[in-house]
Amino acid sequence: MLHTWAISLLLAADLSQEAPVRIRAAVHLVEFDVIVKDKQGNPVLDLKQEDFVIREEGRTRQIDLFRPAVPFQTAIVPPVLHPGTFQTG
Repeated sequence: MLHTWAISLLLAADLSQEAPVRIRAAVHLVEFDVIVKDKQGNPVLDLKQEDFVIREEGRTRQIDLFRPAVPFQTAIVPPVLHPGTFQTG
């Protein structure tokens, strides 16, 4: 156990003498959430990255990351009932 401790101290001393590593980066990530519907108002879910074009001030921008969203569940809307009418089950 004494030997392990001495080796650990030597390793820690060697690591402390290294210059700290600095990384500088500039990242400009702009996210767009897009919902595409057909003429009947149904969502179009099979779109790919090449189906989209992003333009900024007339210049086409490259799409570096494209993730299709998980298909959403359509909300269940209860039927409209006339006053005094009840529905079970």
